[in-house]
Amino acid sequence: MGDRIYIIASGQAEVVREDNGREVSLARLGAGEYLGEMALLNQTTRNATVRCLEALDVLSIHKREFNLLTANLPAMRESFELVMSKRTQATMVAVGGR
Repeated sequence: MGDRIYIIASGQAEVVREDNGREVSLARLGAGEYLGEMALLNQTTRNATVRCLEALDVLSIHKREFNLLTANLPAMRESFELVMSKRTQATMVAVGGR
């Protein structure tokens, strides 16, 4: 289960997922971007692997604090949900519509 969100302060990471025995690159993330929001918002397990492409400095926010923030700042939650929706659509395209 996803238990935190990570906000990248510096560095770069790649998000990958396995599809039919092959590794598919879903995204490259850098400073100011975040990861882990899908598992928190959907209360599910993580569905991709993140690898450092270069040294990362990240801010880690536990789901308890994340839930407090998004409950009290609806616009923040909407922003996370919008990014999650875009990422889900991009993943569908990357792995062939599955």
